[in-house]
Amino acid sequence: MPTDIAAEFLTRAGPLCTDQAADLELLVDAVLAALVPPRSPADLDHRVLLASRRNADRQQLWSQIGQAQMHLAVHTIDHVRALGASLADPQTWVPVYAHAGMARSAVESAALLLHLLAEGQPFDVRLDRGVALLIVDAGEAVKAANLVEGNAYMPSPGPVVTAERDRLVALVDHALIERVPNKPGTATKGMRVSPDGREEPVAIRVSELAQAHFGDMRAIYGLLSGVVHGLPWRLADSAHIRGREMLWEPDPVDIGGSVLAALAAASRAGAGFAAYRGFGDHQVVGRLADRAHQADRVLAAFSRQWGVLDGVRPTVARFLQAK
Repeated sequence: MPTDIAAEFLTRAGPLCTDQAADLELLVDAVLAALVPPRSPADLDHRVLLASRRNADRQQLWSQIGQAQMHLAVHTIDHVRALGASLADPQTWVPVYAHAGMARSAVESAALLLHLLAEGQPFDVRLDRGVALLIVDAGEAVKAANLVEGNAYMPSPGPVVTAERDRLVALVDHALIERVPNKPGTATKGMRVSPDGREEPVAIRVSELAQAHFGDMRAIYGLLSGVVHGLPWRLADSAHIRGREMLWEPDPVDIGGSVLAALAAASRAGAGFAAYRGFGDHQVVGRLADRAHQADRVLAAFSRQWGVLDGVRPTVARFLQAK
């Protein structure tokens, strides 16, 4: 029966996610605990930072950027692990749509982390991109805080959060990092560490970052986003309409696509993080990549057995090829 085939496939998919999350966590912990090798990107960045203008201010900003990077790594781990947990018992319950949200979160976090690490770029680019993220993040926090009205038990958090944003902006200015406006007196559109250096935009599109770092997976981000945003063309893949009756069932190939995306996100985030700190040849990096490739092969084989690769529906399987 096809349902038996699907259950067997999902039974394999769950542990792949769980093991991938555990390995990424192991890799991050191991890399952080080790001394950074000389001449690694992280070591070279530290040397440039110490020799730069207003280095005390810039070190403070760089520390906050490092914390943001760790948030993204843990965010990736958490969602890959959550996806694995959702597939722990496919005979009892399997998500119909929720898997796409977990996979997209992993993809977005990994893409943003890789954007901040800026492999192959000079330190100024990493500092620019990191400060840009801090500025945008502080602005979003202010917007959210100002929407919370005070009451008899609690004042509005708006003034406190705004003051925090203002202190960050003052630190950036004191560090002699230029906030480039659209026009004089308008909002910041870019950051520039050196007067004659490259300007990094403040506003970035996560969809573009995902395309840059997951372009080989072709339409995967759009497929995941279609589910997250509740677009009928994607939700219909898991619905069956018979007259006036509608039945929603998990689509195992769709779930498999989410698994593949999440495993790839963990693999690429881990590889980028390890390489930046001089441990690109760490054995766990290889395990993460091998597991993502294994999932790709398993999904392609299952999709052929399931008969989806020959279909016309806009499912994930149409965009996958076994490596």
